[in-house]
Amino acid sequence: MKAARLHGFERTHGSRELVRIDDVPIPDVGAGEVMIRVLRAGLNHGDLHMREDAVQYSPVVKTVPDLPMTIGHDGLGEIVEVGPDVENLRVGDRVVVICSITCGFCKYCRTERQHLCQTKKTMGFLTKWGEGPAYLRRYKDGLWAEYCRVPAGNLVPLPRDADIDEMCKVSQINVGYRALKRARLHSGETVLVNGASAPCYPR
Repeated sequence: MKAARLHGFERTHGSRELVRIDDVPIPDVGAGEVMIRVLRAGLNHGDLHMREDAVQYSPVVKTVPDLPMTIGHDGLGEIVEVGPDVENLRVGDRVVVICSITCGFCKYCRTERQHLCQTKKTMGFLTKWGEGPAYLRRYKDGLWAEYCRVPAGNLVPLPRDADIDEMCKVSQINVGYRALKRARLHSGETVLVNGASAPCYPR
């Protein structure tokens, strides 16, 4: 399959030709996983930061790149293969991909604060790949490819008549939705939405 892969960083490699279209094997599908044919994949500002080598957890905790890697962590697709032990998903279903992979059992995951999970990985994005469960390395590659392997629990089925050009924006809506839940706002309150934006989805 074709995949857009990151091979280096602008800041450290001194080149702007860092994302290349490669021919790569279609990944295998194991238990609890599905394969999707990618229908839409977004360009997130984080993708640009990553290419520039500007992504860092903190001044003392740096990311550990695992290159080359297929980038892209926003989008949706159609299921073309279902692995063993997967329920409620079928070939042909259209789904939105949640690219944040979390452990599912820590105190944060159990209290709907998965974004704080200490072993969280993001598909198609640089994270601390040297830490956490080894199986998470199966999901380093993102959605800028013809096909992508995804844990079944990270897919949200879409209605069959849904407009995929509209639904491809749903993954970004999750950010605002979680913020509203956490803020516990009430009718009549005034809020400031700082940095409201959306990814760019070329057609």
